[in-house]
Amino acid sequence: MDKKRKSILYVTIGIFVVGIILMVYLGLKPNTVKKQPEKEITIDSKETSTTVSTDSDTENNPNASEEDKTEDDTDSKQEEGVIGFVTEKDKKANYLDGTREKAEIKKDDYSYILDGKSIPFYPKVPKEWEDKKTLIEDIPDYAIKDASERSAYYKQKTDFTTEQKVELEKIKSLNTIMYEAYQKADYNTYLKNMYKGWREYFGGFIGKMIKEKEFKEVILDFYPDQIDTKLGYASGFMVKEITYYNNGEASETRVIDSYMLYKQNDKGQWELYYEGQL
Repeated sequence: MDKKRKSILYVTIGIFVVGIILMVYLGLKPNTVKKQPEKEITIDSKETSTTVSTDSDTENNPNASEEDKTEDDTDSKQEEGVIGFVTEKDKKANYLDGTREKAEIKKDDYSYILDGKSIPFYPKVPKEWEDKKTLIEDIPDYAIKDASERSAYYKQKTDFTTEQKVELEKIKSLNTIMYEAYQKADYNTYLKNMYKGWREYFGGFIGKMIKEKEFKEVILDFYPDQIDTKLGYASGFMVKEITYYNNGEASETRVIDSYMLYKQNDKGQWELYYEGQL
């Protein structure tokens, strides 16, 4: 896969992750479930920018001035050189020079996230990763394969350094903690191990799923892909089996695979930074 195709992959993941997961979620749930407000997504390929707006945003501020709208449009432009994720307003806080963000003071109760408003989030990835081959490139015609078919092609990498292996073990422990929390319907522990920006954007949706116990996740395997111990970034691919339960009985089971991003803070702690279903 060339650089252009890889960029398209990341942009696609970044734009459509919530839509895909919502489709899976709503596709499995009975039709009696109330739908969440749909988001309108507009892509300006010429400017390489993404603007996301909801109906509620318009209702809350019907008299927004043209100046405010222009400012919002400027903020939505993507930072040049970073693959379709980070916005211009985050350019000065890029944290891609090895400077870790200060560790967040975690809460014990994240119930407010469940019914709170989703706050826009734009993950950042190292520019150097654009030219690095990823595990998914070893899967022939991965884009047209079902996740259960793709899963058979994933392979565990063995060329990590000793230092990288130590950090990857920490990430695997993080995955285990979050997995166990999911099984126990402990959404507080699950959300606590998410990066703040991702939690405020996606935490309400996943938190409700965990609390309602309508879905059960089984991690089939995790495949570390890239890690930069200097910058404190890591990525990999997670293969899961998702089962929907209706009135306590298993209704449908699917295999999914997701692109996972992790970020390390100044205390050396890893957090789930972003998850995008392929």
